[in-house]
Amino acid sequence: MKKIAICLFHWLVILMFCIPKIYSNINVMKDSVTYYSEKIVIFWCPTENELNLFESDEKYSHEEEMDDAYYNTEAMNYAIEHVGNIAVDTNSFIRFVVKNDTIVLKKQDFTDLYFSWKVILFDGRNKPIVIAPIDILDDRFLWFFKK
Repeated sequence: MKKIAICLFHWLVILMFCIPKIYSNINVMKDSVTYYSEKIVIFWCPTENELNLFESDEKYSHEEEMDDAYYNTEAMNYAIEHVGNIAVDTNSFIRFVVKNDTIVLKKQDFTDLYFSWKVILFDGRNKPIVIAPIDILDDRFLWFFKK
C-alpha cells in the first residue's frame, strides 16, 4: 500500500509541475488564495496527508487507487480538449466570484465523492459543481463542455 501512495504522489508531482509546461493553459494553484470568476475546470487534488488518509481506509483498495489515476487522466484530457482553461488546485478552500458574491467550497464538504481527486466545473455565472472524475462524461454535465 505504501508503494501505491508513493506512486500516486509521484503522479501528482508530475501533474503539478510537468503538465503545466506541456500545456500552457493549465494553472497550478498551491497554498494560495485564488478567486475564480471565469469558465474553468479545476482538478482539486489531494494533499499528501489526504492521500495517507485514503491509504489507511480499509475500504479503499489498490484497484480503486489505480482507477482514480486512470479516470483523473481521462477527465483532464477531455477538459483540456473541450474547455481549455484548466487549473490544478490543492487548497482546502476554493473561492468563486458569482454576480459580485463569493462562494467558498470546502474539501471536507465533499467527502461523499469517494475519489481522492475531485473535479469542479465552473461556468463563471452559476454555483460551481463538484463531481468525481469518472462523472465528467456523464450526460448531466455535457452541457458544460459545449462551446
